[in-house]
Amino acid sequence: TKASDIAVFETTSLQDYYFVIDAIRASEFCTVPYFEFVEIIPAIEDEYVEYKSSL
Repeated sequence: TKASDIAVFETTSLQDYYFVIDAIRASEFCTVPYFEFVEIIPAIEDEYVEYKSSL
């Protein structure tokens, strides 16, 4: 199994998203070995639609 948990973030600002992820990365949630992060798969919902319409 590649994923046992999924986190979904919704934002209107990619900068705000970056700041949240950076804060999580620096927190005990990630720095104390509570979990093993095997793979992080970033994605933007429906991005293919925007990409296809730009062609």
